[in-house]
Amino acid sequence: MKDKPSFLTKMNQKGVIYPLTLLLLAVMGLLIFLLVTTFFPFKSSLFSTIYPKTTSQAASNPDPKVPAAPQAVTITNPPNNSVLETSSEVMINFSVTDNIGVVKVDITINGELFCSVDSPPYECSWRVPSLKDTSYIIKAQAYDKEGNISSSEVIVKSR
Repeated sequence: MKDKPSFLTKMNQKGVIYPLTLLLLAVMGLLIFLLVTTFFPFKSSLFSTIYPKTTSQAASNPDPKVPAAPQAVTITNPPNNSVLETSSEVMINFSVTDNIGVVKVDITINGELFCSVDSPPYECSWRVPSLKDTSYIIKAQAYDKEGNISSSEVIVKSR
């Protein structure tokens, strides 16, 4: 007794299975693409690397992670080119502005890390070394949550 061929066997013999499989795969790919581009939370970062915004698009729709204005750090005391008494106590004050949030500010004196501050008031107390007629470069370097860095420096001299 000969078995009756199944429906799939008949369809395969007529050459219908292969095109139907391709059509099914194409429809599934389209559905996955639509789901990813519509609902997934990482879609903006995924497609921003593939399709970056033009200048006019970036200006009309700014990214909140990118500072609208550059962060700024300014040393407010001591003033630039000031002369300080040796062995005196000087308060190094600095102001910081950033739209994302400041993580920390490092103060270096002649390239050596002197202090690090992570919250207001932004200040460090410094005893001027006893070397007369010596110049010091005081530099403030601010870091925000996105890794942006801003710096400011003043030069002072001891007498």
